[in-house]
Amino acid sequence: MTQSVSLWWRRMQLERRCRYTARLMKRLGCFDDSVAAHLREYPAPPSVDEMCAHFLSSLKNHRDPVLRAVSALELACIWPVDPFAPFGARPRTTTIYWDRNPNQVMDALDRSASLPDPEPRVRYVLRMGSDTPNGVTCVRQLLRA
Repeated sequence: MTQSVSLWWRRMQLERRCRYTARLMKRLGCFDDSVAAHLREYPAPPSVDEMCAHFLSSLKNHRDPVLRAVSALELACIWPVDPFAPFGARPRTTTIYWDRNPNQVMDALDRSASLPDPEPRVRYVLRMGSDTPNGVTCVRQLLRA
């Protein structure tokens, strides 16, 4: 019983703190199983922020490119310093590659609308960090065929 309550509480925290990743994973039908598997494999860290950062970091090699990008964006927002860097490390600059417009993806997740389709031969490069103008830049690049 205690284990199921603990799993429920951690799952609720992930849903609340990583809302875009959770929404997308629910659409993909992998949220509950992924959270349960992750929490079985990794013991809960001392703070909710660390648990969320570790969970989002664990998705960096996921097969779905949109999920990789959304989780990387949320990680950069909630944990702007590398969670595995030594204490006192400088804020990191994060580069996230998207196969479709990130503004449209996040808007669709906010409104529970359909996700935009990938754009062939296009890549969006979103950079976040203290060394970028206003903290965020996004450039649309045309890729060669």
